[in-house]
Amino acid sequence: ALVDTGASGTVIDDSVLGPLKLPPTGEQLVQTPSTGQTPHKAFQYDVSIIIPGSTTAQRPLLFLPALPIVGMPMNQQGYAMLLGRDVLNLGSLTYIGTSGHYVLAF
Repeated sequence: ALVDTGASGTVIDDSVLGPLKLPPTGEQLVQTPSTGQTPHKAFQYDVSIIIPGSTTAQRPLLFLPALPIVGMPMNQQGYAMLLGRDVLNLGSLTYIGTSGHYVLAF
């Protein structure tokens, strides 16, 4: 997943959503750097997201039972998912620039 602090919402690639056969729960106008100034419509889906904890944890680090996300083609950029601020704002994100790593804590 791409962690994107500039994205207001989470996006999942259409190729991941397709096999799940989820019905759209609505539409959203989406504006991205690749679409320029003209927003376009994208389907919205409600999905559950689980971010696992450590291998010894008794429960997941984060469980969101019904998060509204947008389905869009992302696999051309090499990602199946973009994690936006709708999830990131539930925790703390620290970027360690010297090593190129980040820590996401909930």
